[in-house]
Amino acid sequence: MGCELLVVDDDPEWRELLSFLFKQDGHRVQSAATARDCLKQLSKTCDLVLLDIKLPDACGFELCETIREQRGYETPMIALMSSTVHELQEGYEVGADDYVVKNGSPEDIRAKVNCILRRHARDTGILKRGELELDPKTQSLRIGHRFLSPTNGSIHKDHHLTPTEFRLLYSLVEANGQPVSLKRLSEEAFPGPSVGASRKVEVAVSRLRSKLPRQAAEKIQAIRNLGYIFHAAC
Repeated sequence: MGCELLVVDDDPEWRELLSFLFKQDGHRVQSAATARDCLKQLSKTCDLVLLDIKLPDACGFELCETIREQRGYETPMIALMSSTVHELQEGYEVGADDYVVKNGSPEDIRAKVNCILRRHARDTGILKRGELELDPKTQSLRIGHRFLSPTNGSIHKDHHLTPTEFRLLYSLVEANGQPVSLKRLSEEAFPGPSVGASRKVEVAVSRLRSKLPRQAAEKIQAIRNLGYIFHAAC
């Protein structure tokens, strides 16, 4: 699983289509057809709101302002709108992080949402995929109620993640189900020139797997002649 999303749109076909696409990426999706339902369903754990500015019971811009007043800027919001300059300006003024044109491709909306989620994760530092959370500031990993830090081996007895292993895991999880090449993993895990980098990555990934719970370790899979992938939705 990935992040928790809330899709707000009075068009049931759009809600169903977007929910289907986001679930394919491993996200958990709630949906609402009105501003009232949106505020009822907006949970403290919501990671992103995709909001149509034309709702039957309220102006989407006003709803955006209300959410910002309640939640601050901790939850990214993307506005679904037309491409008029007036709408774009007003959307940014009331706190939308970005916008997508509603009559565009659903795949473009999907890409924009995943881009904003990655950017927000880097800005806040904490990367979340389902029950898994990585905090680069403390080099800590949480899986559900289990916690693993450089000084705490509670996930696997007498083990902790080294900085190299943490960087590898962060890079794999951040890719959101896409393959990551050995070259990129080497650059992330072993900054600067490194002889035999590919082999070092393989050894480091093997150590990383040994320190994770079996279910999490099995999500990391090798792709021959390419690199590794973290299957978040497995």
